[in-house]
Amino acid sequence: MTYEKFLTEVLSSIQTMLPAETEVSLRTIQKNNKCILDGLVFSTKDIQASPTIYLNAYYKNDFRNGVPIETICRQVLHQYEKARLPEPIDTTFYSDFEKLKDQIIFRIVNRELNTDLLSEIPHMDYLDLSITFLALLSVQQTADATIQIRNSHLALWDVPTDTLFELAKKNTPRLLASDVRDLRDLLKEISPPGDDLVPEPEEVAYPMYVLTNQIRLHGAGCILYDNLLASLSQKFDDDFYIIPSSIHEVLLIPQAVADERAALDAMICEVNRTQVPADEILSDHAYLYSRKRNEIVY
Repeated sequence: MTYEKFLTEVLSSIQTMLPAETEVSLRTIQKNNKCILDGLVFSTKDIQASPTIYLNAYYKNDFRNGVPIETICRQVLHQYEKARLPEPIDTTFYSDFEKLKDQIIFRIVNRELNTDLLSEIPHMDYLDLSITFLALLSVQQTADATIQIRNSHLALWDVPTDTLFELAKKNTPRLLASDVRDLRDLLKEISPPGDDLVPEPEEVAYPMYVLTNQIRLHGAGCILYDNLLASLSQKFDDDFYIIPSSIHEVLLIPQAVADERAALDAMICEVNRTQVPADEILSDHAYLYSRKRNEIVY
């Protein structure tokens, strides 16, 4: 079955499985890093913010490996149930900056891979990355509902980008608290019982820590949280490398025990090429947090 036929079959099947008050449509959407994805957009009359469930990975990873469409549809509906807002939200409130300002957060993206998007939204350059801004409508355990803040919003509010950044610096750590864990501890938590994903201590070349946020979505932005990196450098008693494993998290490795910089960069490029979805790639090289300078360098 072709990919286009798969999309049509899934849409048709999902439509028969939904209650009458819920509508679903198929849309092509440009995501992070210029990636084009096909998604099902679910909507109801009383909830204006609609979750989108993307189908590309279902075709590549599930259908092409023999998973029936009926099973895929059940998985899509389960994902929709987890992502949909629990109660109605009037998204027209974003026209009033005073109502919105306490919900403005930031995320970081690859600058070079997002030139088209960045031309349409307020942003600030940071290292070789870009800081973008969103309005956070709702936070659930494994999902968030956001509105991308665009240049048209700034024109409506008559607010400069610097104001967005100052608000986001306060709001993002408050709304999406940071989470720092030893990599082995995190793997133990997310691995099924009996899984051998967690390496033994003697198999780990050096300690690695995962930095993300409480919902593990776009958690790489935690590197911008005030005083967080400084406090971690005190804990490590060392400068440390920041490995941009994805837009959702970064890895931290104390400099004294890490591989040479060139080896780290080669590892990042290989992992990006073979394991990280294209729309989740953040950068292709390591960064270094300097205690002396209290800043990230690259």
